[in-house]
Formats: sequence, structure tokens, C-alpha cells
Amino acid sequence: MGRTSESLKGLRVCYFGHYDPSYSRNRVILKALKRAGAYVVEVRNHSRGIRRWWSLLVSGLTARFDIMFIGFPGHTDVPLGWLIASLKRHPLVFDAFLSLYDTAVFDRRNVPPNSLRAKRLFLTDKLACLLATIILLDTESHIRYFVDTFKLPPVKFRRVWVGTDDDVMFPRGAPPSDENFTVFFYGSYIPLHGAEYIVKAAHLLEARKE
Repeated sequence: MGRTSESLKGLRVCYFGHYDPSYSRNRVILKALKRAGAYVVEVRNHSRGIRRWWSLLVSGLTARFDIMFIGFPGHTDVPLGWLIASLKRHPLVFDAFLSLYDTAVFDRRNVPPNSLRAKRLFLTDKLACLLATIILLDTESHIRYFVDTFKLPPVKFRRVWVGTDDDVMFPRGAPPSDENFTVFFYGSYIPLHGAEYIVKAAHLLEARKE
């Protein structure tokens, strides 16, 4: 699975699940795969219940691919993707990106730590990672969290930074040479995005100017 961009040429990747292709993480990875020369087959369905699973199963079984790639958020899509990939004897890459358990229980704190729902989220994360051949996360710290929390082998993980869509975000030349500057924050103000630390850093910089 340790492929360079050159060896992706001609590789058939099945991008699978109920992911949103316009979401930044998926948009960046899809563009990266295609620019690296991979042929991407998108198998996607947003329906609810059995209709969604049946559509994904039929489309996945009839698709021709070399690697199954579960797009974000795909934790609950992994078992079905694993079944299809196993029947075809192909590896499965899971872009975990984050832990459902950590997000709901410790970051947003909307699920009690010892509740049945917390246990279900923990098992959902762990099962998805156990079934995947390779798991993608955005930082080394995130990888350590998964390894320690879910007792997983480090060799299964690869770091893929968040990145950005360079058709939207690109250098526009040097800013005006004055003392004022603009900080651009892209996020949704959940604790994980660290808006409070950006504000604290701004106050520190302001204090240095005085």
C-alpha cells in the first residue's frame, strides 16, 4: 500500500459510502487521486435504511476497482465496504479523519462517557479500524490517540494532512506593507477547531505591540 504518486497512474479506486463529495476533505482527496493518475469510480448513496445499503452493495459489487476507499464520514460504511473488497480480494483504505467517540463524548460533550451510546460509538470506531487495511488521519497526535484508545497497530495508519482546494485557496501576492493584518479562520467553532486559541494568540500579539 506504500504507493508513490507515479504508481497511482491507471489504478482504479472505488470511492465508496454516503460521503458528501463537496465536503472539503473529500473534495481535496478526490482531486489528489485524479491528479496522481488514478481512475476514480464513485459509489455513493445518501438514502436511509435498507435502500442505501442495498444500493451501495449492488453498485460496489458491480464496480471494477483495485482499491476500496471509504470517504468521510464513512465509519458505518466500512463493514459493507470491507465485505465487497474482501469478496474481490482488494485492500480497503478508510479515511477516518476523526473519532466519532472522541468527537461526541469529549469534544462536543453531548454524549455521557459511560452511556450505551458512547460504548456504541467506541465500538463503531474500533470495528471500522480493525476491518480497514490502511487508516488515514490528519496528524501524528491523532494517530497516537487511535492507537492508544482503540489498541490498534501503528503500522495500519498513514498521516494525510487536511490540505486545501487549490482552485479556491492560492497565493495572491504580498499583502500591503502596513502594521495591520487579517486572520482568516475557517471552521465551525466546535472545540476541535480551536477558535479560542486563535483569539488568545491575537491578544498576545496585541500585547507585544504595546
